[in-house]
Amino acid sequence: KLMKMRNTKIESAVDPKDMRDHLSEPYLDVENERLVATNGKILSAIKVEIDPDDVSGYISKDALEAARKIARKDREDTIEIRANGSLELKNGDKLNRPDLGSFPDIDNILNMLETDPAKTIRLGINAKLLLDLAKSLANATQEVILDLVVDENNAVTSAINVSVAKQGSEDKAVIMPVRIQP
Repeated sequence: KLMKMRNTKIESAVDPKDMRDHLSEPYLDVENERLVATNGKILSAIKVEIDPDDVSGYISKDALEAARKIARKDREDTIEIRANGSLELKNGDKLNRPDLGSFPDIDNILNMLETDPAKTIRLGINAKLLLDLAKSLANATQEVILDLVVDENNAVTSAINVSVAKQGSEDKAVIMPVRIQP
């Protein structure tokens, strides 16, 4: 049996050029059954199905890409990797496992998330549309601002104003929220 995960590009959340090596590859956290990636500004943690022989450690972007290719060929929506001393793919290919030192304690970050419903704004956005909209407004080093209006239940139900976070910018854009099932 191999570690299984949804076929996502979790490695998009790491920074391969970061001087801090431990932020350059995703990390398998066996104890919490998750694959985690962060560049220090964004963090993604996805649930994975662990094999009893898997051990915590880094999973290379190359292994994820190769496993994704196998999944596409097999028309599967999950990717599979055995993660013990090396990284073994479903087809038997083995890749070296990166040794990048200790991974940041992300539980401290995840525990900072606000869970009080009175203080939480719930927003559903199509990720691809938001990415396309941000690219249409800003270059890769600029930030965008989302201005939203909430109703009495702290839900966003009207158009969201998107603008470039630069003083004096008159560029504007709008994205519509998506419905979130309770």
